[in-house]
Amino acid sequence: EKAKNENKLDAFFSKVKDMRDSDDESVDENKAKQHQSPKQVMSALDDLLTSKEAQVIHVPFDMAIDQAVAAFNHNEYSYIRVKNGMYTWEGTLEVTKEIHIVGEDNAKLVGRWHFRDRGVRPSTIKNCQMFLLGHTTAKEFNRMVYVTSGELRLSDCALLSPNAYAVWTANKGVSVLAGCILAGNADGTRKAFGGAVV
Repeated sequence: EKAKNENKLDAFFSKVKDMRDSDDESVDENKAKQHQSPKQVMSALDDLLTSKEAQVIHVPFDMAIDQAVAAFNHNEYSYIRVKNGMYTWEGTLEVTKEIHIVGEDNAKLVGRWHFRDRGVRPSTIKNCQMFLLGHTTAKEFNRMVYVTSGELRLSDCALLSPNAYAVWTANKGVSVLAGCILAGNADGTRKAFGGAVV
């Protein structure tokens, strides 16, 4: 019985080897050019993932968050992907166009935003922790996310701003929050230690 099984296995492997050898013999020059080594395949994949065709800006690998927001164009890119970590910028990040940001777990965006896009489609931020640290000036009026025109949709985000309002929407701005946590936000001139889950 054992010898019979070994003979079957030998016959099977012999058949596979013959098929492989016959394939090698039948590959002509044009087909040979189509075959790629694993190294060539991985190199091509790497080129694709880092090319414009991937339609993703990776933070911090491609550029810093403020540079990614400035470079983003919805006709060229699908979204900005933020790796886990803490990312800060100087001053207020002015957003005058449609942007889409998706964070990995524990992606922290520390700073002030001003959304004033007059486009038709909304901007979106998903799965990010947003913070505003330190004191604000009277000119900045204690706002972390300020929406004055266009629509901003925040989903699955945590907004923590102990010295400012988390979201301030004015004029023709629209803010939509889904699955978000707001905590430690200022209430007028007094600090409020409450929060909200929306």
